[in-house]
Amino acid sequence: SRVITPLEGSPSKPTVGGTYKVKLTITAPEERHYLAVESPLPAGFEAIDFQFLTSEQNLADEVNQSKEGQGYWDNPLYHFNHIEFRDDRVFLFADYLPAGVYEYEYLIRATTPGRFRYRPSRAYEMYFPEIFGQTEGGWMEVRE
Repeated sequence: SRVITPLEGSPSKPTVGGTYKVKLTITAPEERHYLAVESPLPAGFEAIDFQFLTSEQNLADEVNQSKEGQGYWDNPLYHFNHIEFRDDRVFLFADYLPAGVYEYEYLIRATTPGRFRYRPSRAYEMYFPEIFGQTEGGWMEVRE
């Protein structure tokens, strides 16, 4: 599942300049190998990547991403060994994912006003693409 909620201080309806949290919930009923998760960004938004020092580092505590100085075993997301913030999506990859429920959160900022279609998030085994799951897509309006 994918849920988008405003951060404290941001308008409840997507508005240019507002910051929003995206929470992905991945349920694996049995162990999976080489799992890819793609979460397309709604058009009119950009992801906030805390790897860049120009990002608002004070917002890093709002999400469950790994923090600087945090050890491997302290990170609740250690199964996801590769994470990319692309222009149009956030991509997660796990070589091995035991059965269970996993949550990953990231932040997005509204940048462009308009009414946009956003695609479903999708999780799939890279070498067995017939094993997959996806969220629903929809329309999103960003106000000025």
